[in-house]
Formats: sequence, structure tokens, C-alpha cells
Amino acid sequence: MKVYFYVVITLGLMILLNMAGIEVPSNYLINNLNIFDLENFTNSTFYLALIGVLLVSIGFIIIGSFTRTPPESSLIAGFVSGTLVLLVGDIISIYVHMRFLGVDWAANLALLILAPFLIGFMISAIEFWRGAD
Repeated sequence: MKVYFYVVITLGLMILLNMAGIEVPSNYLINNLNIFDLENFTNSTFYLALIGVLLVSIGFIIIGSFTRTPPESSLIAGFVSGTLVLLVGDIISIYVHMRFLGVDWAANLALLILAPFLIGFMISAIEFWRGAD
């Protein structure tokens, strides 16, 4: 599977966990971005993140013009690795929370379901960085 599919599924899972109210590390990122606060959009963290991505993109385009590498691969690699790190944090948080509740079988079942997805994401990310994706 392509890395883009894994990123979209992971972002959907993060939004679903946020909407369900389950405390995972990606909630802090989603809640602090204030994406849906349109009154104060120019003062939001999301706006600053967009400006930062724009500046980094310009930097990668300049560097890519000297090294003859496509600049979008550097941006996508950063986004993919950040999403992968958040997914690992979410899986660990879900597992620890379920173990804390004393439902060991459900924690192991969640790990059994999410671990192959995580491994597939890692393999897809490695294929992406090798240029085989």
C-alpha cells in the first residue's frame, strides 16, 4: 500500500479518537491548532504552522534547485515521519490506558489490531524513502 493511504487512514483515526474523547497525544496537536476558530485564524497556531510550512517549502525549493532533488519529497518525508510518530504515541497511549482500566484482553486485542497497521506503515515509509513507492 502506498504511504499516502496510511497517512490518510492515520489522520482519520486521530480525528476519530479526538471526537470520541479518548486522551491520546494527537489530541493535543489537533486541539491546539484551532483549525475551526475562523475569527482568530491569523492569530492561531495553525496559521503560524502554514506560514512555517511555506517558508520551509521555499527553502527546500532553493536547496533542491542546487542539488537537483525534488523538493516535495523532503516535505512529504517530514509529514510522513511526524504522522508515524504520532501514531506510535497514540497506540502506546491506548494500550496503557486500557491496561490501566484493568481490561487486559481488550488492550491486547487493540494491540493485535493496530500493530500490523503500524508495521505496514513503517514498511511503506521505508519504501517511500527508498523511492520504490
